[in-house]
Amino acid sequence: MTPVNIFRPVRLQNIVAPAVVLPVDRYDQPFLILGEGEGAIACFIGNEHRFETMPAFNNENWKGLAFEDLEVEVDLQSLIGVEGHAAPTGSLVRKDKRLELIAIARERVFADRRRFVICDDLPAGDGGIEVAFTRWYLVKREGERVIFKHEIVAGDPPE
Repeated sequence: MTPVNIFRPVRLQNIVAPAVVLPVDRYDQPFLILGEGEGAIACFIGNEHRFETMPAFNNENWKGLAFEDLEVEVDLQSLIGVEGHAAPTGSLVRKDKRLELIAIARERVFADRRRFVICDDLPAGDGGIEVAFTRWYLVKREGERVIFKHEIVAGDPPE
């Protein structure tokens, strides 16, 4: 069971990141919301347009059930080194004080893999060492109890 005070039905423009937005009807898509204000992005996390992004600021066309202000947790078994290698789209990368999502920014017909900052105030790492995680979670807790948990797995959608 999910407590009713941890989600709200909203349009993408009104969400506090980081957040997961679940679809409310058959035309909606699940999203991850990152950033705030004019820099906020929505990243598709379902099977359609997987890990592609679009602006969330002033976006009145998409809606859903928002689980906001979530914590990020990683599966240590999914750890990969990324120095000199590309991590799969949907991976989280930890470098220095930053945690970033690798996603696709699409502008008209062009698509570009980019890193989007989830947070930039973590304890500092050692220089340029980067690690990635291909399985991670967005979590909401009430005390020690997990009351919402959404899994993200990098790469192509499961068949």
